Amino acid sequence: MILAWMGYTEDLIGGKFSIPGGSATMSDGKYFWRYEAGMYLRHYPIRVPDEAIAHFRSRHWDPPEFTSAEIAELERVLTSMFEY
Repeated sequence: MILAWMGYTEDLIGGKFSIPGGSATMSDGKYFWRYEAGMYLRHYPIRVPDEAIAHFRSRHWDPPEFTSAEIAELERVLTSMFEY
């Protein structure tokens, strides 16, 4: 987890689930996704792009270990994306 946003999110498609901290941002250093994304994949026929699947497979589905400096940079990038 890179950014742990506080909050409680609910399924916006069909109301099938709710999850504490669902808006937290996860990353493997290349892709970013919300913590709740896995729940949407479980409940709906949502397709992950082939390029992303190939990337995750190439890493044997293991998340990378980030240094403190790498985490700080990811936080900076993500925070700048959400500034209004």
